[in-house]
Amino acid sequence: MAAQLQEILIIDDDPSIRDLVSHFLIEEGFHPLVAPTGEEGIALAVKYRPAVVLCDYGLPGIDGLDVCEALRDRQDLESS
Repeated sequence: MAAQLQEILIIDDDPSIRDLVSHFLIEEGFHPLVAPTGEEGIALAVKYRPAVVLCDYGLPGIDGLDVCEALRDRQDLESS
């Protein structure tokens, strides 16, 4: 049975940053999920429950701090 790749969520509005970080994560055996906005990042975090979230501070719409607070406050994302 193959090991499941750990998912890491990258939330950044700069496509070159998302692509670069994704490339290195794939090389290290991770499965990157990417979102260009905080709102999309929150939706992906709820859907996939990634092991780690990498979030830019200066996002369009809600900023990175608000994303972190929203994820922290979601009881359905608490660690088991």
